[in-house]
Amino acid sequence: MNPFLLLTPLINMGRDWLNHRAKLKQVKRESEVRIAEKQTDAHIKRIEQGDNQAATMDQLSVGHRGWKDEYLLLLATIPLVMSFFPDLLPFAQAGFTALDSLPEWYMWVVLGLYIDTFGFRRMLRVAMENWVSRRFK
Repeated sequence: MNPFLLLTPLINMGRDWLNHRAKLKQVKRESEVRIAEKQTDAHIKRIEQGDNQAATMDQLSVGHRGWKDEYLLLLATIPLVMSFFPDLLPFAQAGFTALDSLPEWYMWVVLGLYIDTFGFRRMLRVAMENWVSRRFK
């Protein structure tokens, strides 16, 4: 009796087992790719929807602009103008020194006012998403 005839079924079973294992790995990789694609698509849709909503709110804000826009623009530009006059420069610098001593929450409130008034919600949303992703990754 030929010994190779006895080994042939064992070799065939081993080959079938390896093929089956390779096929399972391929199916697993393909499903991981599909899951990653779906997660990316969902993330893109959330971003697009948020951007559209922020853009709509910005357009509504621009349509209802009033005296507060001019007031905030004036407040923001006064230190800039003061810095061109040597006699007024110490006052501008003292103002910025005083701003450094304000609580952080107050500065966030002021920033929120500017964002709301000038319609920068979309920009804020992107900045916040970037900050959160860096902070929690």
